[in-house]
Amino acid sequence: MNISISKFASFLIATDLLGGAFQAETFDYVVVGGGTAGVTLAVRLAEASHSVALIEAGTYYEDSWPFAAIPGADVIPVGSDPDAKFGADWGFVTAPQAGADGRRIHFARGKCVGDLHTQRLAKRILFDEHKSAIGVEVANGFGYLSNITASREVIISAGAFQYPQLLMVSGIGPAEQLAKHGIEVISDLQVGQNMWDHPFFALSYRVNVETLTRAANDLLYLGTTFLDYTTKHTGPLTNPVADFIAFEKIPSSHRTAFSAETEKHLAGFPEDWPEVETEAIQYMSGAGYFRPPVINPNWLATEADQEAAIAIFKCIRDIFASDGMAPVILGDEYYPGNGTQADAEILRFIQKNVMTLWHPSCTNKMGTKDDPSAVLDSKARVFGVGGLRVANASSFPFLPPGHPQSTVFKQLYYCFYTAVGNLGGLNIYNRSMNPFLGCGMRKASNYNINLPKDSSSAARSYSFEWARAIFFLEQACQIMAQKYRIAYLMTLFNTASRGRLGPA
Repeated sequence: MNISISKFASFLIATDLLGGAFQAETFDYVVVGGGTAGVTLAVRLAEASHSVALIEAGTYYEDSWPFAAIPGADVIPVGSDPDAKFGADWGFVTAPQAGADGRRIHFARGKCVGDLHTQRLAKRILFDEHKSAIGVEVANGFGYLSNITASREVIISAGAFQYPQLLMVSGIGPAEQLAKHGIEVISDLQVGQNMWDHPFFALSYRVNVETLTRAANDLLYLGTTFLDYTTKHTGPLTNPVADFIAFEKIPSSHRTAFSAETEKHLAGFPEDWPEVETEAIQYMSGAGYFRPPVINPNWLATEADQEAAIAIFKCIRDIFASDGMAPVILGDEYYPGNGTQADAEILRFIQKNVMTLWHPSCTNKMGTKDDPSAVLDSKARVFGVGGLRVANASSFPFLPPGHPQSTVFKQLYYCFYTAVGNLGGLNIYNRSMNPFLGCGMRKASNYNINLPKDSSSAARSYSFEWARAIFFLEQACQIMAQKYRIAYLMTLFNTASRGRLGPA
């Protein structure tokens, strides 16, 4: 990539060494968060000849979590154990979940970025007397504070949990929560109140083909595969454990037992969409940004959630009992076993085993100004203030089926083009805007997206038709994975869980 981002890069490196020495430094854009959206957006802005400061709390992941570069090791830091600690993880843990047998569950969220010395934590957003964002107060690893100012905009890409927390400690959020912690209210918005996620659970079967489970039970095999990967970058550890995913609609054969209330609950989505679950909530645990938020996903909290989960369990059993699976299945179901048959027994198993797929989103919902739950307008700008925009999964009004990464890419490109003042004719098949093209993806002209300059129309573009178009980006990701032999994260069945980040 041939771009000039010397000011961007020198800031990142120099602040790591000099701490608060950049008190007066001003950039066109300040981007908070060096993840999927933040890094990509910062580079695009730099390509457009803007000066950019990218603030990231992580450090070299090779130092904090050396296994991060090994695809097959991606399952190590993402288990459900709430007491597990890993170097490149924020260490978030949910509140005890009644719908998950009272368990607290580790909610893995990465904190790492490569090739840059950052280690800067955004502490709060700075506003002027007109309620316009003018910069960010940051703290380094030694506690030194400095202010990084933005002449154009502050753009937050800090993640579905960190962004609501940053907004709330800066005075943007539910007024009642802010008052409880003595924070002056700048804009009373329902920040952190609409969290969606993809929870999942799994059944186990013995098979006659080799799987990575062997690595967990055979140290000699694990050592051999590790040697293959480190010396030749070959072998099972090049595969991030899961190869295929399908977000499936519960078939009619398993919907007959649904109550009228469940049918009503599930009727809000199109017929070709997988089932959804309940809302979660995030609340502040204190007035400081260094205090982790309280995360309450509310999994399986309603009758509709529970009935849908039981139906999904039965669908999985149908798949493993099919003729297509017969050649590889050995014996009966291993876990929970054929003795688990009654709906109450199935639900109990699910509650004991439900987990997150680590796709939290929608905590700063995009919507219209008259929507009491909306935090952002159709251009991803925060209501009630100026100069502040968001570019990450927290801005989704709902979580589309499928892995959200490509949806994040689409959203950040939209954010980029609105930020630099170029709205019209956005098209997911435009090679200059879609990094996944060129991988054999079929074009479907009826799924082109043209975002009008009118704000209300642009808001309506965030509709189910918009989200269906994202499936073509999902296909592109999978085709790219096949073309370059990069395994794409997949799982068999799950549901979309809605929630808030809320009190314990």
